[in-house]
Amino acid sequence: MKARSPVAYPWLFTVTWSLVADAVPFCESPSGPSAGGNTPAARLNELLCAQLVRRWQERYSRGYAYDLRHWLRRFLVWLERTGGPKGLWDQLPRLRKPEPRTVIAQPGELREMLRRSEPWLRLFLYLTGQRGLRFTEAAELAPIHYDAERQEITFPKKGGGTLTLPVSEQIANLLQLAPTTTDPTMPFLDLLRGKRALRGERMAPSAIRRAWKKLKRDCGVNPELRPHDLRRTFAVELYEGTKDIRAVQQAMGHKHLASTVHYLAHRDPARLRALLESLRLPTEVKQ
Repeated sequence: MKARSPVAYPWLFTVTWSLVADAVPFCESPSGPSAGGNTPAARLNELLCAQLVRRWQERYSRGYAYDLRHWLRRFLVWLERTGGPKGLWDQLPRLRKPEPRTVIAQPGELREMLRRSEPWLRLFLYLTGQRGLRFTEAAELAPIHYDAERQEITFPKKGGGTLTLPVSEQIANLLQLAPTTTDPTMPFLDLLRGKRALRGERMAPSAIRRAWKKLKRDCGVNPELRPHDLRRTFAVELYEGTKDIRAVQQAMGHKHLASTVHYLAHRDPARLRALLESLRLPTEVKQ
């Protein structure tokens, strides 16, 4: 099989290799720690990779460590195909896949957060909790993505392609509040901040997360609630209102039905866990 360029996997190459470069110097090997994180690919070996995975296990949550190990495995597969060390991807320590996260926002929590939030943050809450956008999708939504006449947003989705969704009355009203701009790529969240946006200042993701954490504290909601949990809240409410798993898949922009089932299995275990198991069969017909 012809190896694809790392450009074909930009998230995989940049994320995984930066993690390797940062972590390998702290992993002990027979030849001693590498200096400065400049470990050549040819020097990667089974021991270094195993130590890297174990270090992730010690430092991060089970779910995040599992994801990092998955990304590292894919990176090592690509590395082998481009002439790097052989078989490292198959020698990584096995990690138990964590159970799907089940936290959702309760109606009272979401109402209180909406009541206390500034317009830009209220828009973020509506986009994630009322239309299921991911953090980055909500943060980067801009006038270029909005059709005011049709009351629709069309934006790039994870994995490629675009997703079109109708907006609610609350979202449409907030988008209408945004001042006009000569830059159609300026995110609505920034536009709703007023003068800062007019000066060309854009919020970093960390600023949104800080505002989110402060809002949670001020409202006294579940401290474990994350922005992505609002996306899960949307999926759960849509499924419980329709019992149509395909409608949820379409609204969430999932390519694979299994991704949608993982969000919902805890709400309807008898039906959805059976469906999830059937999707893992080798004879599965791809959708």
